[in-house]
Amino acid sequence: MTAQSFTEQELRDLRLVFDLFSSDKKLITDKEVCEALRLLGFKTAMEDILALLQKVNTSGRRDVQFDTFTNLVSILQGSDFDAHEEIIQCFRIMDKDGDGYLSVEDLSMSSKEAKLKLKRRELQNMISEADKNGDGMVSEQEL
Repeated sequence: MTAQSFTEQELRDLRLVFDLFSSDKKLITDKEVCEALRLLGFKTAMEDILALLQKVNTSGRRDVQFDTFTNLVSILQGSDFDAHEEIIQCFRIMDKDGDGYLSVEDLSMSSKEAKLKLKRRELQNMISEADKNGDGMVSEQEL
């Protein structure tokens, strides 16, 4: 099974979601994979995701690297899936105050809802990675 090719923008968007769940920006657990996929709009049962992970995760470990995560997204999405649109939907869910921007506070609330313990500095780094205009927030246009 191989991942379909994503645009650079889609990969940046998927990286933002991955990093939300990864404290070291290298690995997320199988449970975090399920949470990240739910955030992206997938409604696949955890058992099904775990079974698929066994097929695509060549390391044999229960934690997943970014390339395995994107491979999994590609497999789950099928050919008619619009990854960017799913990222936009995720953005809107995480935009807690509805102002059209993701701030550190928005990420903090979203991570708490997902029961993730991320430090403020980690959240600031995530924003900095996606913040193209340097205003300290991420807009839909920056995705």
